[in-house]
Amino acid sequence: AEAPAAAPSGAPAAEAPATAPSGARSALEAFSAAIADDLNTPNAFAALFGLIRDTNAALDAGRLDAAAIAEVQATLRRMDEVLAFIYAGKPEADDAIPPDIQALLDERAAARAAKNWAESDRIRDQLKSLGWEVKDSKQGQKANRL
Repeated sequence: AEAPAAAPSGAPAAEAPATAPSGARSALEAFSAAIADDLNTPNAFAALFGLIRDTNAALDAGRLDAAAIAEVQATLRRMDEVLAFIYAGKPEADDAIPPDIQALLDERAAARAAKNWAESDRIRDQLKSLGWEVKDSKQGQKANRL
């Protein structure tokens, strides 16, 4: 059996900042290798908790932007596809909009501001095909999962 995986960033959390996406990728690689190694849960948990520790340190230091946080969340969801206890019984919040959906919503808001109704409708249809409903009001648009 191998020793527990090193910290996903490859460096102590207090040193030079590692970007969450590369730390998330290396954590997922270590996690996947551990699971493939005869379901080596101690090493899998070491990768999971290393990612959480490094992410918390980076958040405390203000080193993570929205894209990096989304990458960490996606990695945790991938890990949870195996473990099924991180998000077990917790429905996603209605306001948890993935970055790709938010980008489309921003694009749609810009089209509406420019009074490009055809483009706005096209993006609304695209969002609907991706499982999101958009409602417009005086306060702006609101997106909800279908």
